[in-house]
Amino acid sequence: MITVGRLDSRVAQAAPDTRTKVYKELIYLRVLADLDEPHIRLLRLNSQMEATGRDPVRQWHPSDLGQADPGVAEEVWPVLPVLDRYGLISRRYEVLTRDGREPEYTITPYGEWFVTMLAESE
Repeated sequence: MITVGRLDSRVAQAAPDTRTKVYKELIYLRVLADLDEPHIRLLRLNSQMEATGRDPVRQWHPSDLGQADPGVAEEVWPVLPVLDRYGLISRRYEVLTRDGREPEYTITPYGEWFVTMLAESE
């Protein structure tokens, strides 16, 4: 039986990286299988900068997302918690907007990576 101690040190050091990459890509495929078109559209929208009148920021309110993509306006509220559950976006604190009290959502680093993977697969 070959033990880690007997492996070339370069191979042993590379093994965790290889497993991590495969694991991350498998998780990507599983998450992708659970997402529908509205999820993908809102995730891509979350990855864009929104001009708030001051500096452009990457935080969105549900009403802003619905206005930015009217095609998914009716699905915004049920879709955002799914993206949050998978760690693709993060729900921040609630603020008062022109449409009432709404949570702010920002894309996570994992969500950024996910959007990059989607772009590469097209």
